Amino acid sequence: GKRLLLLFRVIGPTHAGRTVLVGLNVVNRSEKAQSISRRQLAQLLDAVGLPGERDMSQLVDRECAISVVIRPAEGEYEASNDVKRFGALETVNSETTNPATPKARRSAPSFMR
Repeated sequence: GKRLLLLFRVIGPTHAGRTVLVGLNVVNRSEKAQSISRRQLAQLLDAVGLPGERDMSQLVDRECAISVVIRPAEGEYEASNDVKRFGALETVNSETTNPATPKARRSAPSFMR
């Protein structure tokens, strides 16, 4: 499989300076995991004004709003953040989301070339 890793830096209004890591399984044996990840990627691209973009380096320093929920600790795993939604800054309620800037780790993944 292939996983796209994105690091978001929270810029406000709460938790400024914190980071959120998002891993999208854009190529995966599980059709469900792949479908969810590709849907999230399309939502992110729309949120930053790049619908249909194939060059992931275009995400660097783009701002969007993310809706984050905390997944409770379970067994040996600590609590963690899950991004449930990406949205354009002007369309998202700032009380439930934190604007963030995605940081791409590399250029376009090979699955999108």
